[in-house]
Amino acid sequence: MAISKPLLFHVQRRALPAPTVPQAQAGIIDAPDVPAQMVIPAEAGLQPGDSVRAVMGPLFSQVQQVKPGVQTIIDIPASQLWQLDGQGSAVWAYEVMVNNNWQRSSPIMIAVTTKVNQENWVGESYREMRVGSSATFINSRVTLTFLRTSDLAIVIQNRRLFIGRFSQSRYVFPSSFTTFSGHVANIHNTAPAAHTLNFYDQEGGYIGNLHLPYTGTSSLPFTYSSPTRQRIWRVELIAGAEPIGGGINDTGFHFDDFSWK
Repeated sequence: MAISKPLLFHVQRRALPAPTVPQAQAGIIDAPDVPAQMVIPAEAGLQPGDSVRAVMGPLFSQVQQVKPGVQTIIDIPASQLWQLDGQGSAVWAYEVMVNNNWQRSSPIMIAVTTKVNQENWVGESYREMRVGSSATFINSRVTLTFLRTSDLAIVIQNRRLFIGRFSQSRYVFPSSFTTFSGHVANIHNTAPAAHTLNFYDQEGGYIGNLHLPYTGTSSLPFTYSSPTRQRIWRVELIAGAEPIGGGINDTGFHFDDFSWK
């Protein structure tokens, strides 16, 4: 009795050239608030109905089907770019379903990082703000709104921002970030919560706060990093009292700069 040989099945592998990501300059995406696109080259030979997905380090995009006569582009949402922000360089590729198996293309290496932005009011003209008014800084495009005061104004000056005591102000940023820092000067109130920065997400949800330090006549740094890397879009400052008497007559304090990333 002849014994039949077992049938051997071979999964045919396809040559899948590397994708391109136009938003990655020199292998870096530095604006993770803007969705990216993975472009699959025509040389991949995809056929209508093929299932494809993007691979970004540990993350996968949604599976989509190739459409006839249209270049295959996979959208990478900002929500996934935020997860990759600051995690270093990672393998980016695409996968095609072949005989019920995902086959991966040649990879490229991409890092996602939020670039450092700064505001130091260089070139700003002197402006005393009124309650309810707004101003957009010329360099950073951050918008300041003066919400209320029971005492003194907020004053935009060349190279610094004066904050009057007993005031509240809002700062809306053109892009999101997870770390906010800067330098503050002339805070003489020794109370631990005299002046407070509150941080909010894009929907206005509260994230956390930072109490500005006592500085005396010096300029000292401060830094806030959001928990679990939540994205910050808005900052509000509640300025409290500053001492009067004993050789000190403070009407407020100064920010020398902001930076965020």
